[in-house]
Amino acid sequence: MRSVSRKAICLACLALVTRQIFALAPDRKIAQYIHDVWRAENGLPQNTVRDILQTRDGYIWLATDEGLVRFDGLHFTVFDKQNTAAIRSNNIQVLYEDRQANLWIGTDKGLVRLKDQRFVCYSTAEGLSNVNIRSIYEDHRGDIWVGTLNGLNRFRDGRFDVYTIKNGLPSNSINSVYEDRAGSLWINTSGGLARFDGERFTTYGIESGFPAGTVTAVLQSRDGDLWFGTSGGLVRFKDDRFTTYTTKDGLANNMVWALCEDHAGNLWIGTDGGLCLFKEGRLISYTTRDGLSDNSVMLIREDRDGNLWLGTAGGLTRFKDGRFDVYTARDGLSNNVILAIYEDREGNLWVGTEAGGLNVFKDTKFITYDSRDGLSDDMVWTVYQSHDGSIWIGTQSGGLNRFKDGSIAVYTTEDGLPSNTVRALCEDHEGALWIGTPRGLVRFKDGRFRTYTVQDGLSSDAIWAIHEDSNGQLWIGTLGGLTRYKGGKFTIYTTSDGLSDDAVLAIQSTPDGALWIGTRNGGLNLFKDGKFTAYTTEQGLSDNNVRAIYRDREGALWIGTRRGGLNRLKDGRLTSYTTREGLADDCVYQILEDEQNNLWMSCAKGIFRVNRQELNAFAEGKIEAIHSISYGTEDGMGSRECNGGQPAGWRSADGRLWFPTMKGVTVIAPESMKINRTPPSVVLEQVIADGTAYDPTQRAELPANTSRIEFQYTGLSFAAPEKVRFKYKLEGFDKDWIDAGTKRTVSYTNIPPGNYKFRVIACNNDGIWNEAGASFAFHLKPRFYQTLWFYSLLGVAILLLGWFIYRLRLKQVQARFAAVLAERNRMAREIHDALAQGFVGIGLQLEAMEKALAESPQMAKRHLEIAQRMVSYSLAEASRLVWDLRSPILENGNLAEALSEIARRLTSGTTVQVEMHISGSPRRLAESVESNLLRIGQEAITNAIKHARPRRIDVELSFEPQRVILRVKDDGCGWDLAENDLLARNGHFGLLNMSERAKQIKGQLAISSRPGEGTEVKVTVPIT
Repeated sequence: MRSVSRKAICLACLALVTRQIFALAPDRKIAQYIHDVWRAENGLPQNTVRDILQTRDGYIWLATDEGLVRFDGLHFTVFDKQNTAAIRSNNIQVLYEDRQANLWIGTDKGLVRLKDQRFVCYSTAEGLSNVNIRSIYEDHRGDIWVGTLNGLNRFRDGRFDVYTIKNGLPSNSINSVYEDRAGSLWINTSGGLARFDGERFTTYGIESGFPAGTVTAVLQSRDGDLWFGTSGGLVRFKDDRFTTYTTKDGLANNMVWALCEDHAGNLWIGTDGGLCLFKEGRLISYTTRDGLSDNSVMLIREDRDGNLWLGTAGGLTRFKDGRFDVYTARDGLSNNVILAIYEDREGNLWVGTEAGGLNVFKDTKFITYDSRDGLSDDMVWTVYQSHDGSIWIGTQSGGLNRFKDGSIAVYTTEDGLPSNTVRALCEDHEGALWIGTPRGLVRFKDGRFRTYTVQDGLSSDAIWAIHEDSNGQLWIGTLGGLTRYKGGKFTIYTTSDGLSDDAVLAIQSTPDGALWIGTRNGGLNLFKDGKFTAYTTEQGLSDNNVRAIYRDREGALWIGTRRGGLNRLKDGRLTSYTTREGLADDCVYQILEDEQNNLWMSCAKGIFRVNRQELNAFAEGKIEAIHSISYGTEDGMGSRECNGGQPAGWRSADGRLWFPTMKGVTVIAPESMKINRTPPSVVLEQVIADGTAYDPTQRAELPANTSRIEFQYTGLSFAAPEKVRFKYKLEGFDKDWIDAGTKRTVSYTNIPPGNYKFRVIACNNDGIWNEAGASFAFHLKPRFYQTLWFYSLLGVAILLLGWFIYRLRLKQVQARFAAVLAERNRMAREIHDALAQGFVGIGLQLEAMEKALAESPQMAKRHLEIAQRMVSYSLAEASRLVWDLRSPILENGNLAEALSEIARRLTSGTTVQVEMHISGSPRRLAESVESNLLRIGQEAITNAIKHARPRRIDVELSFEPQRVILRVKDDGCGWDLAENDLLARNGHFGLLNMSERAKQIKGQLAISSRPGEGTEVKVTVPIT
């Protein structure tokens, strides 16, 4: 056995895990904090960091020799003379933020102010006395005092007032400015000390009792005394008197670099000879002999928990309760020369070094014990707590470790172990510790080891799991089957006995006497009443490689698998949980439960927890997904990769959870786990619309043709920046918040015009949200076809189109009505001209037949034959007028012949003589002309026969070159033309029909008649 004394370390560690954790807990070694380093290869422009500042918006700003740097925890943004016109030198010396949130940057070639994301440079042209800036300070009035190489400058109301030796300063070279509670300014110059009361300067030198030398630091203590660090010692100014303390008074060295008053009112002095405490008039010195990293103490800072952090030329030192903890380049510090120390609002400690880059130290949720704390090997397989409180740790090649009472004891093959690889641990009811190795089973009690192998009855020497049931039986899982040890005898169970697989990796018993066995390829086995029952993927298990079995307080069995996530077996029903359902990983090595009903699981990618009630709710169908919280190296784990020995984790009696990893054993106290209650600052860094950048702090008007808008934002939490999550919403477009995860850029395309506000909120690593977030309001102008006037014009056009369609429809209806009316008129005319006139002729023949019937039957028969032919003709005419066909009489001859035939038929059997006269050159006319002239002539002849009682009718048809003239003249009784209307009203439409037919063929109708003088009808029609 090898005993490693780690009394101070282990006592600190034991105290740590039982106390409430705060920022950079003082009970923890610096080496146990999370330590990150950024250098030029990580994004810094250069590795010398001279000043560090966190501004109110949450950014960390760095002063380097190659530019000003802004850091959000993940990305560095460099501002230098190459990309920022206002910065005329890359040598950044000092940073200062005033009460108006302006950032002042001092360079060796000018003063720069960052306000509202705009840089403004001040140089001699703006009234500055010199461009080499040494210090920046804001007084209680809000005036900015700037010390330069050539005078003191006061910036008020946008202008500079310069003070030099002409105003009473002892030197123009200003090193620093400090304001006391009375409002007086103390100016440290290369030529001595001066006080400014607002009107005049008072200089203090040797004649005033102030020692010769350079002033390096100024501090006013809570009792009102002013303290000065100088190259000639420590000086106190009290009651208008100076008192100097030197090595003669106990000061470690007369070169004083730093002053700090702690929360208890103690004054600490950093010198070239070590750290000094001034208390109750006495000086107490601490040097490297007391544990200080280096005697040249350049910086002293007190954090919120009362720790003193010392920046030296030999590394970083923390001082608390009389003890020093040193962290140097040997431990991982990027460089031993410390130039800046800063504590941010979350309690993280930032350290700037000379040529070493930027360091940050963060508190952790977990504690990891590894070889630096005395473990024999960093690769840990299993951890177990015995009844005496000892924590037993099995390693890969370092044997067995026992952690108890502030010390670590190591047992190896030299002490009797058959192998230095320990994969399984279990304590039996007699207090004996059983140890599983690849070379057999070991019983350890009273300091002695006894090994059992296959020669003693084991199924295999490769031991993976050991478990004692409630009956005191020891069950051993090996790669060759399950073995029971009882009464000094071994009994083997293999696949031949019903076991589903011989590689047994996990064993768990339940109060009902059942034994649950996890195998490598055979799933889960229940062994009860001498019988094996297997649960595999065929029965619903997510994976056949079972690595963990846990029975909760409600009797549910939880099964962890290698590739299938978590399973719950309750009331005979299996429910699986994988990454698809929200589990952090599909590998589960161990399952532990805390007092808050959370299940903690280890895997190859870290440790994660899920609330058991949430898992039950999913199994019962009440929720659709679960939420896992993951932890890794950023939370204090030495390695994310956990190991799967048996047990692969343990809950100790004090509630702490222990997990074996590839780099030590990780411990967490869930009940006292630190919660980061500081919500992240949310900053909208850039708004880019179609390649044009807009000020994120101002409302913007975006042009109408904007198609793509991109928002770049960040959440400023440095505890675990990679775990900051975001939600965003475009008000006016999105109905609900959209979970962006850790994504820090979002874009929208082709959104409609209107007023919008983009909002983004963020939460830190512990889910604490900044609900206010950041926002950007903008108006997207409409395209011309999206404007109100366009819609109005479009509405008017639609109305006009509707009116036009209505009018067109009305015209169509009217046209159809006119066509129907025209057809009706045509039918009326045709009926009148064809049928009615035919009936008139038939009537005349019948009348003639009646008169001749008694006197001349032969004549009567002839009239009857004529009437019959006229009936046939009238029927043919009726068919023609229905289908609007050309008159048959015109089909068989020309117009002159047709008129002659009509006249002959109408006058046949009467005493009326008809004479037909043709003049000019007869020719065929247009069908409509011939048809209408025929009907006009027919109407004129019929009217003459029916009404005029003529003896003679003359029909004349004249063909002239440009016209045709039809005349029908009778010698009848004639009539008065005034009666035309009366005839029409009484149903006689002859004259009206003739007039309409003449109009259809663009002709002129002329009727002349006098009573007793006959009637003449004349139609003149132009022809081509």
